[in-house]
Amino acid sequence: MGEQRVAIVSCGSFKEILESTQGEGLLDGIEILYTEPCLKERPRKLEGLLKQRIEEAKGKADRILVIYGDGCFVDTSDFSRGIDSLIGDTGIYCERIREHSCIEMMLSEDDKEAISDGMKVYWMMPAWVEHKDEVFEEWDLGKRNQTFPQNDTAIVVDSSGFFERLLEEDPEKILDFSDWMGIPLDARPITLDRFKALLLASLERLRED
Repeated sequence: MGEQRVAIVSCGSFKEILESTQGEGLLDGIEILYTEPCLKERPRKLEGLLKQRIEEAKGKADRILVIYGDGCFVDTSDFSRGIDSLIGDTGIYCERIREHSCIEMMLSEDDKEAISDGMKVYWMMPAWVEHKDEVFEEWDLGKRNQTFPQNDTAIVVDSSGFFERLLEEDPEKILDFSDWMGIPLDARPITLDRFKALLLASLERLRED
């Protein structure tokens, strides 16, 4: 019997990170399918796209790993339905990285505490800055005022130098985003050590099942 084929279905927020990991040879032979970045604010679109990608992955692989946190899907019409219910509706067995969100996949609670240094932080992924208009689609002034000003700052967890490149190439985009939120926007460099450990542990569980 041949080796089991594995596919990953991931939030698009991880595209650059997973491509970097592929480049290191850690995901050889694994096909990766993406949804759009950060669809949490559009749960119906997330549900449709994630199910579609899982169905596509089933046609390509025997085992599927989903890179979405349990806090990434909230069914506003039925709060008992979470991301695992959504995946279960497909009838296709999938393993999932078992963290709350993409931020927790990148940073432990101790990491967040050390970086925040007593500040209240709105944590962000680079893709959220890059795709701001899509990620925060239909966020009016009221929603922004309910969300951002309760924090002292927004911090992008940056494993690739994205923020420095943006500062050099398009600093106005950072200033505009900060003005739009009403709080400062900054970044902190991080490694991918935690994410890679979670990813490899999830793939190991998947292959053992």
